[in-house]
Amino acid sequence: MNEVGLSSARVGRRVRSFFASVGAVISDAHLIEVGLPILVGLVLGVLVVLIRDLPTKWIGALVMGIVGIVFVLLIGDIKKIVLSSVVVDTVLEFDVAIQNRGNHAGGPTGYTVSLLTLLLIVGYVVWIAERKKSGIYWLKSTALPLAFFILMNVVSIVRAEDVPFSLYSIFGLVQVFLMYVYVINHVKTWDDLRLIFTTWIVCLLLESVFMAFLYVTGIRVEFAGISAGSYADTSGSVGGSRVSGTFGSPNGAAIWLTPSIVIAMGGYLLYTRQKLWLRWVALAALGFGVVALILTFSRSGWLALLLGISIVALLNVWKGIGRRQIATLGFLGLIVVAAFSKPIITRLTGDDRGSVDSRRIGNEMAFNMIRDQPFTGVGANNFDVRKFDYLPPELVGVQRKYVYIVHNHYWLIWAELGIGGLLVFLSMLATTAFHNVKALIRQRDAQVFMVAATLLGALGGYCSHMRSDVFATRAHVTLLWFMIALTAALVRLSEEASEKVLCPESSS
Repeated sequence: MNEVGLSSARVGRRVRSFFASVGAVISDAHLIEVGLPILVGLVLGVLVVLIRDLPTKWIGALVMGIVGIVFVLLIGDIKKIVLSSVVVDTVLEFDVAIQNRGNHAGGPTGYTVSLLTLLLIVGYVVWIAERKKSGIYWLKSTALPLAFFILMNVVSIVRAEDVPFSLYSIFGLVQVFLMYVYVINHVKTWDDLRLIFTTWIVCLLLESVFMAFLYVTGIRVEFAGISAGSYADTSGSVGGSRVSGTFGSPNGAAIWLTPSIVIAMGGYLLYTRQKLWLRWVALAALGFGVVALILTFSRSGWLALLLGISIVALLNVWKGIGRRQIATLGFLGLIVVAAFSKPIITRLTGDDRGSVDSRRIGNEMAFNMIRDQPFTGVGANNFDVRKFDYLPPELVGVQRKYVYIVHNHYWLIWAELGIGGLLVFLSMLATTAFHNVKALIRQRDAQVFMVAATLLGALGGYCSHMRSDVFATRAHVTLLWFMIALTAALVRLSEEASEKVLCPESSS
């Protein structure tokens, strides 16, 4: 028995020694520096051989993944690449759906892999390889609702008629949760937060200029699975074209533009004379962003933006920060709105030719599902699967060419996950708003205040927008969870700011 015990101890020591050696090799910076170029070369070689047989979207995603790795090699900081890629990924949407079933509205149609997925894998490998003793930062008040929301999606499988569609949705939620964990553990300094804001603002400027170009020229651009252009809308409230940019639809573009313009407004107020060029970039992004949003002709997007910028403006005026800059932005905003006053008034007062009716039908289907399954729902990502079972009475037995899902994200969640899922989702939003409000009230640091006001405005506009549109794409979900992650990161930064006296940029 003693010999067996000694033998087991020796085996255990050797196993531990082996894994320790492997960890040491993985964490060797020189090995990573040498190995990444070799890996890039091998992947490029495989692409050359297989590129003719790859789907268009796979080519786009893989090329962007290679570009990301090349940037890692040039910059030498995977953290910066991953943090920046979250924003870039929501614009380009290089998504590849494995086992793609298509012909489905309201959620993913397969196991979605994106540019962010590839870079998160690299980011986590490097993070684990660093083997730092410091623990993982969670901020339980936001992490727990996010985790419970995923759990509610898992539980809803019991009621799902089409289980694979539910699994596709859960797979995507796990990815954005990993993104949340990565962001809150790697946004440790104000420079990290400025990097994200700057990337976001630059993306807004480029996307908005591109959208304006598409609207004026009327051309369509097809590249690596991305379809960008403008759509003809002959309804009485538009009577022309609605631009969609790289987002696939005008409403989808408006969903991204609304919080992005609010972020640009916050960046304009945050950047000081020491960052004068960034302030001009933010101002340009604001101007082109508002024009691009107008050209989407999304009424709910316009109202959401009005709410978001009002929150930022009123909070900063109340605090006595940037009053002159806010007055300047208000004056420039009035000029832009006046220039487009005719199409705006026409859109708000004209005949929308069935838009309200289609939304009414979607709402009735959602209410019918909620009445039938108020506690369990019909299953995650199963609204579209079950919608014909819950048609309004006047449509039962009548063949209808186009019946979409409900244009209200809150009703969609209740219909699919039940009341428990809706309450958990609302708690996600409430805890995020609470942390921003807490920072606004307790923090004397101007930098913390402006970032908290900006994130609260972006979140407020987003929450308002979710009442009247479809927020079911991966990019839309990622954007919401990213704002929650940035708020959690701000909590850490504000805690550090309360421990020592900082010199806000606004006073320098």
